[in-house]
Amino acid sequence: MAALIQLETGGNYCFAFKTQTAADRLNLMNFLENNIPDGYYTSIFTVLTSINNDLKTREWAADSLLYGKIYFLYLKN
Repeated sequence: MAALIQLETGGNYCFAFKTQTAADRLNLMNFLENNIPDGYYTSIFTVLTSINNDLKTREWAADSLLYGKIYFLYLKN
């Protein structure tokens, strides 16, 4: 697992992932698909550091051309 940060607080875990590049986003999606057991829930949030930042939804959508899977829709559902 290549999380940027991993914290354990009383049985709860927090993992931070970069999402600037297609490879970063693939790393996050691989983590979600391969490390969250069936029947468990997770919460995902984004930290935007400026009012001018965006979620880069076009870049997430374009990843489907690279990896053959639409990860943006995976997160949306």
